[in-house]
Amino acid sequence: MPVVLLRHRATGARIWVANHHNPADTRHFPREQKWRDRAVTREIAVTRQLLRTGLPVYVIGDMNDRARFFCRYVAAVPQMHASSGGSVSRSGCRPPRGMGVDWILGSARVGFRDHAKWYGPLVRRATDHPIVLSRTWLR
Repeated sequence: MPVVLLRHRATGARIWVANHHNPADTRHFPREQKWRDRAVTREIAVTRQLLRTGLPVYVIGDMNDRARFFCRYVAAVPQMHASSGGSVSRSGCRPPRGMGVDWILGSARVGFRDHAKWYGPLVRRATDHPIVLSRTWLR
């Protein structure tokens, strides 16, 4: 799964972006949860490593999981939050409403607004997933 360090040419600002695609349950491979769980364990470790650099971190991708992914990931890496909302605290996990399997997450210095899913005709021709969008900025 790719992890890249991006630098804005004009300002020199840098951000980490990690993209993940975890296994899906399919007709030929119907029980992939254990592999998703193992992938999330690695993704948590990578995210923690990136956060130690002090730079903003984005994690995006098709996690092929909903509340199970969100609650485990954000509980393990509380500096991260989803563009779609939700929270994890000592009193429990509150996943975002209307969540899908595709996620945009950012570290504490990352802000989000206008989270949306696009299902346009070109999207339907290209993929069986909506395009997940969010405006973002660095605090």
